[in-house]
Amino acid sequence: MPIFNKEHADLVIAYIGEKSDIQQIFGLMPQKIAVVHFDDSNACLDSFNNSDTRPAEFILLDATRSAEETDQFLTGFRNNTAFKKIPISVMAEGDDEETCQRFLSLGANFCIAKLDVLADRGSLSQIITDYWMSG
Repeated sequence: MPIFNKEHADLVIAYIGEKSDIQQIFGLMPQKIAVVHFDDSNACLDSFNNSDTRPAEFILLDATRSAEETDQFLTGFRNNTAFKKIPISVMAEGDDEETCQRFLSLGANFCIAKLDVLADRGSLSQIITDYWMSG
């Protein structure tokens, strides 16, 4: 399934990470998904803070580049009470339970291994479907 523009999408996701991964990650999801891409978490945080409307309804953050940047984003994002209910899913390196627990304690709703997502997208698809169906 292709990635849709915002007007035709069921769900708008902010994706923070390598643009080359977007199509591979979202291309086969059952929902019509629009993706707002950010190269880094600071750009995403700025976009949410400086916009009258939310740029996205769901955030997927690739934490495999920098755990410190992820920590800063989660802390900064969750400090804004207007963003408390926006779900954040973090893709971590491997199955590092300690790192995932830290991300969850800082405000992530989900933490999954990026390799799992790239291999079959099942875990991410389930998270998005659960969110989408509950809305």
